[in-house]
Amino acid sequence: MQYICAGETRTLSLLTDLSNHLIGNRTAVSSLTDDALNSLISTLAATAEAKPKPLDYERGPATVPLKQIDVPFHSSFLEKNIASYRNFPRNMIQKGKVDVSKLVGKWIPNITGKPFGISKSDFEELENVTGSSRIGEVLARWEEFETRRTTTV
Repeated sequence: MQYICAGETRTLSLLTDLSNHLIGNRTAVSSLTDDALNSLISTLAATAEAKPKPLDYERGPATVPLKQIDVPFHSSFLEKNIASYRNFPRNMIQKGKVDVSKLVGKWIPNITGKPFGISKSDFEELENVTGSSRIGEVLARWEEFETRRTTTV
C-alpha cells in the first residue's frame, strides 16, 4: 500500500523516522503498548526537532520523500494542467481492465476521506464537495449509467 502525506517538514520527518523505525525493526504497531508507542514517538519527535534547519530527510525502507512537489496536488497552481492530467489516465487505463471490487470500500480518496463507493449517494457527496460539472453530468444521467452498469455485469 502507498499513502501520500503532506504537511510541515518536521512532522513529515517524524512520520518518516517512525515508519522507517517500525519497518526496520519489523515492529507491528498493534504489538506495542500505548506507553511504548508514546515513548518512541516522543523520542523521535525530539530527534526531529533537533535536526538542523533547513530540514532534509532521505528515502528510507518505508518512505519516499517527494521533495520536488511543493504544492498540494489539488492546488490552484496546478489548475492549468488539469486537462493534460485527465488525458493521462484516460490513455493509460482501459475501462475493461478495471476491477472496481478492488477499489470499492478499500480505497479512501482524500477528497471525501471516506471509503470509495459507486452508489448515487457517493457521487452526490462528491459533487457536493467538489462542485464538479462532470460529476453533475453523471448524476443528471444516473439512471442511464445505472441501467448500463447493471446490464453489463
